[in-house]
Amino acid sequence: MLKEYLKSIADVIRQGLNTTATINAQDFPSQIGYAFEKQVSDGINIGVGMGKEEENTRMWDIFQCNGERDYYEYAFTRTNATYISPKHIVAPTSRVIHMFSNSPNLESIDGDKFDFSNISVTADASSGGYYNTFYNCPKLKIVPDINMPAGGMYYTFSGCASLETIELVRYNADCVIKQAYTGCYALKNITIEGEIGNNVDFSPCTLLTHESLMSIINHLKDFSGTGTTRTLTIGTTNQAKLKDSEKSIATEKGWTLA
Repeated sequence: MLKEYLKSIADVIRQGLNTTATINAQDFPSQIGYAFEKQVSDGINIGVGMGKEEENTRMWDIFQCNGERDYYEYAFTRTNATYISPKHIVAPTSRVIHMFSNSPNLESIDGDKFDFSNISVTADASSGGYYNTFYNCPKLKIVPDINMPAGGMYYTFSGCASLETIELVRYNADCVIKQAYTGCYALKNITIEGEIGNNVDFSPCTLLTHESLMSIINHLKDFSGTGTTRTLTIGTTNQAKLKDSEKSIATEKGWTLA
């Protein structure tokens, strides 16, 4: 009977310490103390964790006006976060200039929590559109498809040296694209939708896949027969990935490859 009693005490101590180790009877006093301290500590940590979660929820409610906020210029600029996943959907109706710019540790954002489909966008991004939206985020790795409508791009992804994937970029023929991809040395994957109608420079992006290059070329506006010319700058490294017949798709549309 005594043996069974001691075993039951040991079992309770092991449960409290979350261990399967052997506990001798002579160690019961000290181990009971340790088990008690651990339970108190764990309880405090759980309480703190719940408090942090509640505080985080309250912070997003305040920051996003309980989901009603629609103005996000400079909203996340200079953040130290590595990942941004707001409580409410971020659905701006005004400009998104400098929205994430100069964020030294940002690696990605939650694509399910951002919807840019109703933003105020212009073809000339110096006055709106995607002016410096992701500028100088050196650790950013992916920009998911967040329903970005066609708009001008000034320095949009400039300085994003770790950026590997831009899931979808939409252009129309009037969009001005100025140094949008400067410093995007790691960019491999980009999908274009719509029509590129102005000069664009992808030459810093020497790792672009063949599929990405063809997505760019296939969405160049056709200027053939108009006397108008534009320049697609992709650099010699990227040109070497293309067949002559693929390059001619661009040149026959009135574009110069550089």
